[in-house]
Amino acid sequence: MNDLFITHDAIGILRCYLASEQLDLPEFQAELERLEQQPALSFELWWALLDRLSHQVPRSALGTHIGSTVTPKQSGILGYLTQTSATMLDALRCFERFQRLIYEGNKAEIHWQGDVCSLVWKISHGYSTQISDEVVFASLLSVMRYCLDDPGIALLSVAFTGDAMGPIEDYQAFYGGEVSFNQPTLVVSVSSEHLLRPLLYADPGLHGLLLEQAAAKLPLESTERDFMGELNQSIVRALHEGVPTAANIASKLHISSRTLHRRLDNVGVVFRDLLKDIRKQLAADYLKDKQLSLFEIALLLGYSEQSALSRAFVGWYGVTPSVYRNKLN
Repeated sequence: MNDLFITHDAIGILRCYLASEQLDLPEFQAELERLEQQPALSFELWWALLDRLSHQVPRSALGTHIGSTVTPKQSGILGYLTQTSATMLDALRCFERFQRLIYEGNKAEIHWQGDVCSLVWKISHGYSTQISDEVVFASLLSVMRYCLDDPGIALLSVAFTGDAMGPIEDYQAFYGGEVSFNQPTLVVSVSSEHLLRPLLYADPGLHGLLLEQAAAKLPLESTERDFMGELNQSIVRALHEGVPTAANIASKLHISSRTLHRRLDNVGVVFRDLLKDIRKQLAADYLKDKQLSLFEIALLLGYSEQSALSRAFVGWYGVTPSVYRNKLN
């Protein structure tokens, strides 16, 4: 996981913990200020910070204590998505969908078994450190308690993959349920009775806006990036051939039109909008090449007539292709 990243909001979590405990660690705080200017941290840096703090603050279950101070505002847009959700179930679904906004690494999935809802982390990128996992788990419970305005909410069970960093009683005092260590998978389980409770700060209007922002910020998985790259190339080839239809482009990718639209929907993209954006960018690029006539550019963009290019171009840029080209001189 060393080559993966965690958002710099994690620095804010450490700063808030130091403030809540009134800890004065000048060198450590100076390092946090320096790192806070970076857009993200490698997990290696994050782990090193936690390890350094654990040597300066020798406290049992330190990661759990750090996470216990977290509120939604320390979790960026995902925290506010959680806070404005209608119920805790909606909040968990937001976490499942948008967790990559706060870290790249092992992903959590919602699993149901009877009346028990669990977040299960698939160990696909290797194991994190115990203290880091504690920060995540305790943060989840702390935010849940905050949003429900109920400090007494307990988890049914917590399973860590590492060793305990203190007496088990210290963990049970915070999580409230069964806590186990050296397990093959990270798991947090909660009773379904909590999941349909309305959240204190639910705001449907704001939540909808935040969902749109989160979807726009969500980074693509490597497989999604590869797919979008192949798709863009296929669209350009289809434009040159004069058949930029979804069916033709899907056939180039050896998938059905339904699969094409479904995969685009998974990343929040509409085919006609993607086609328009590619045409728009290519049109501007082609106009820089004075060897290409407007008719040739129209053909390269999949238009059978130059007039069709002109109408589209005016809609994109507010001027005709000729005027746009003249302004390039």
